[in-house]
Amino acid sequence: MKKIKIIIVFILLIITYHSLKLPDSKSLTLHINDKLGHFLAYASLATHVLFLCNLRKEKLIGIILMISYGFLMELLQGFVPGRDPSGLDMIANSSGILVGLVIFLMFKKQIIALYKKIHVL
Repeated sequence: MKKIKIIIVFILLIITYHSLKLPDSKSLTLHINDKLGHFLAYASLATHVLFLCNLRKEKLIGIILMISYGFLMELLQGFVPGRDPSGLDMIANSSGILVGLVIFLMFKKQIIALYKKIHVL
């Protein structure tokens, strides 16, 4: 489980960096790839966080914390020059978390088998 925690920290660092970095001239236009990036990042985060949650209550708390983190990242963008909070990004973040939950629930055994095979668990 230590490696899962390291993966989670790595995902959080990537999300935080990309959420709060100054925009470059290429990222000023709104693209579907941006929403897809939000969705995939938070789906990956959720899938990994849920590995650490054994009880249903822990899973619910984890989901609430991840959604809160997504909202916080969007709100903090209001303090970054050239960035604005986006409701669509919040929806993409939250949707990614919910899909991550579904992926975790549907494919937990296969993910565990894969992670054991590549020595993550």
